[in-house]
Amino acid sequence: MTRTSNPPLGRLLKDAFDTYHARIIDDLAQAGFSDVTRAQGLVLAMMGSEPVRAVDLAEKLGVSKQALSVTAKELIHKGYLADAADPNDGRARKLTLSEKGIAMKAAGETARRQFETNLHLDLGSATYDSLIQSLRKIADQL
Repeated sequence: MTRTSNPPLGRLLKDAFDTYHARIIDDLAQAGFSDVTRAQGLVLAMMGSEPVRAVDLAEKLGVSKQALSVTAKELIHKGYLADAADPNDGRARKLTLSEKGIAMKAAGETARRQFETNLHLDLGSATYDSLIQSLRKIADQL
C-alpha cells in the first residue's frame, strides 16, 4: 500500500486563502470594481466604518507604515479612501472609506457570503462546521 504524504499545513492554508481571495476579486471585478489589487483589497477589507490612523491600520495588517502609505495613496487616488488630518495629532492622517469604498466593501461582503454559502453546500454541514471549528482552533493558537 502506497502512502501519500500531505502537503505542509501552511501551503494548504495559503492555497485555500488564495482560492478564496481570487474568487472574491473575480466577483468584485464583475461588480465593477476591477481596479483593486490584492494588497489594496486586503487594506480595504480591514477598514471599518470609523476613521483609522494609518499607523494603526498598518499594525493591524502586519505591514510597515511606509508600505501602507503607498497603498493608501493609491486607494485615495482611485477614490476608495479619503484621508484627513487627525485632530488629536497633527502629524497623523486618518483614513476613511469613501462612498465608492463603502460600495466596494458591500460588494465584497456579498461575494464573501456567496463563497461561504457555496462552500457550505459543497462540503455539507458537518464538514463545513468541522472546518470552521478547526480553523478557529488554529487561529486561537496565534
